Amino acid sequence: MEDSRLSPNLPGIMVVIFFIIALAIMVVIANKISKKKNSEVQKIEHLEPTDSTAFADELLTYIFELRLEHPYIVFAQAIEESGHFKSIIFEENNNLFGMKMAWNRTTTAIGINRGHAVYTSWKQSVIDYAFFQMSYMRGLTREEYLIKLSNSYAENEQYVDNLQKILKRTNKS
Repeated sequence: MEDSRLSPNLPGIMVVIFFIIALAIMVVIANKISKKKNSEVQKIEHLEPTDSTAFADELLTYIFELRLEHPYIVFAQAIEESGHFKSIIFEENNNLFGMKMAWNRTTTAIGINRGHAVYTSWKQSVIDYAFFQMSYMRGLTREEYLIKLSNSYAENEQYVDNLQKILKRTNKS
């Protein structure tokens, strides 16, 4: 009589091998998709001052089209976070808001570069900010919004003060 403890469980081993192969195939496909998406990123060239003004107008219009809450604050954030549309994160990643990759909410980001989310276009960055706003900042008064930015979004203590200065300078307060 054969001892069943010594005979290999071939069906079980086959299932494990199948799942390992399927996982490997999924990793290869995901890497190919990621490389394709990264090659589709539209690079933003350095904007000259006149181009910067036109871009700012287009950005503000888009913020209003998406009906973001506190649109002028969002606009000021884009100016602050992108270094007046000249930062390396903006130019390389199309990232207007210094957003990191979102793991707990919907995102339009396609990857990470320099520790920040990468988008196929600056408009995708604004859409991602809208997802952020819907997830964490919805329904707040202006004062509550600024306090929450200061407490959970800002990386420097002068962040809200900087936003207020931008709002005043651009007559958007």
